[in-house]
Amino acid sequence: KWVFEYDNSGYYNIYSAASTNKFYLKVNGNSSSEYESIVLGTNKGDSGAKWKIEATGNGGYKITPKCAESSNYVLSASDEGINEGDPLYVMEYQNDTDFSDEWNIVPYFTLTLNVHFDSYYKARSGNTVESATEDMSTELETMKQFYYDEFNLVITNSAPSLMTTSLNSCSNLTSNTMCSCSTNCANHHTNHLNFMASITPPSNATSATVLFAGHNACIDGGAEHGIFGGHGLANKETDCVAIFVYDTDAKNTKTLVHELGHLFGAEDHYDDPNNPTGVVATTEQMNDTYGDGFSDCCIYGFYKEEPNVISELNICDGCRRMIMKNLDKYTFDEGE
Repeated sequence: KWVFEYDNSGYYNIYSAASTNKFYLKVNGNSSSEYESIVLGTNKGDSGAKWKIEATGNGGYKITPKCAESSNYVLSASDEGINEGDPLYVMEYQNDTDFSDEWNIVPYFTLTLNVHFDSYYKARSGNTVESATEDMSTELETMKQFYYDEFNLVITNSAPSLMTTSLNSCSNLTSNTMCSCSTNCANHHTNHLNFMASITPPSNATSATVLFAGHNACIDGGAEHGIFGGHGLANKETDCVAIFVYDTDAKNTKTLVHELGHLFGAEDHYDDPNNPTGVVATTEQMNDTYGDGFSDCCIYGFYKEEPNVISELNICDGCRRMIMKNLDKYTFDEGE
């Protein structure tokens, strides 16, 4: 993976995403000669480290170094065949079907997750940080793989840590409902909105916070206490997600994927009274139900709790389109 850094003069500096010191792709010696080799260097101001990116008529891009731009020499693989480990050169651009001097550029996006858990989750997971971390690893890794495969979104996460929220004064650490305390709820789980407000938001524009809670949220209803019917909550304003973990790994993973998508603009569309209940969804049912790309067989749709939707993490084209419009939300800090 490579990062393209625009220099505001028509050129890009290119460095490896794995390069912590930003070693830039450049022409050796800033040479203007054909067949000069490509190396990595630290000075992004060199003419050999500045690249112009231009679309071709073939769906690819030609990448031209500033130092050899007048000769139409471009970044190229060997014209004698392309194999793993082969060096790269600058060579004269050929508008042909060889394509050794044209490149596909697939954008990717990033998100850093600050991961936390509450005392309830810890109690249900063996009551140690190590056991809590191990329990959430399946959900986190599956979620990260899903967003990478579907959206080229690279998610990294912090080491999970304990967070104190408004729910921590509840005496029943293992209840799924958290309402065993009758109506005396003044000091804890007043309602799910207060709970979300108590989650510490991320400290910068490239991060979001996810909290694994050990049981469900409570809705304040005066003398009556209703149980929040969902498995998770998301707050786009504070970039926070809460996952209420009291189900199978597959359902918890679906909830994590679902709630994180809300931060990127996906909306629920499961309120459809015209569809029957109790129907098991299949992959073949992933059609354009509403004529606008939204399907019932989607993690945001009417059949979101059906086994196949859960196990396959089905997402319809409409929801995919909404998420894709906002993929750069956490990639760049506005101050940079």
